[in-house]
Amino acid sequence: MRESIQDRMAREFLEMEPGEREFWLRSRNESERMGLWQALSESRHLTCTDIVELPQPYQAELCRFVVGDPQRGISGSALTFYLEPVAGPVEWQVGTRENRRKMITIDRRISVPAKQAIGILHNLGPSAPIDLNRNKVREWVESEEPEAQEEPKATKPSASKSKKDKEKEKAEESEQ
Repeated sequence: MRESIQDRMAREFLEMEPGEREFWLRSRNESERMGLWQALSESRHLTCTDIVELPQPYQAELCRFVVGDPQRGISGSALTFYLEPVAGPVEWQVGTRENRRKMITIDRRISVPAKQAIGILHNLGPSAPIDLNRNKVREWVESEEPEAQEEPKATKPSASKSKKDKEKEKAEESEQ
């Protein structure tokens, strides 16, 4: 199966260093960028960090395709990202309920919808605009940890024996 132009552009874009991306995007026209955003929003290789590191207005354009923009007829791609705290638990407001803030606590690796993950990583990630909030949360990507191969567990010989076998052994020991 041949790779489409948008898929090829998305692959090339994700292979670039973050500093090179802005120059590359400036050399593309709007229709090429919209095709790129569509391909990126459907790519399983797109990370939340890739979105947050983009300069404006490109970040907003890509967010429209990832999160969705009903006014423009763009349905979101329903991506989720994994975020984890760096030093300790972090709370993030996700709305209000009954005139009270509704918070989520990030105390371990959690799956977060794209709309929330982009906001959390933008405000609490490595490129946060406020120094005190910087590096509180980071994105976890599956390729970061090698898959641990499970080794067969050593079992005790008595653990694999049935109840009848254990009773027979006890009876033999008591006879001796």
